[in-house]
Amino acid sequence: MTEANMAQSDEIVSGETEYTENEEREDYLDYCAAAEAIDEALETGEIRPLEEFIKELGLEKDCGL
Repeated sequence: MTEANMAQSDEIVSGETEYTENEEREDYLDYCAAAEAIDEALETGEIRPLEEFIKELGLEKDCGL
């Protein structure tokens, strides 16, 4: 492999690493935003805890509640 090819290969690997790090950070930020939205919806009553829904359906025994 020539030096030019090796340099190009290193750039590709470096770019993939950078992409992976950016992708992981975006996933983390998406998770944080989702967690905040769920907390807010629970506080405002827009959604109910899963346990309440399970009880409403009468599935306490099936779900171990």
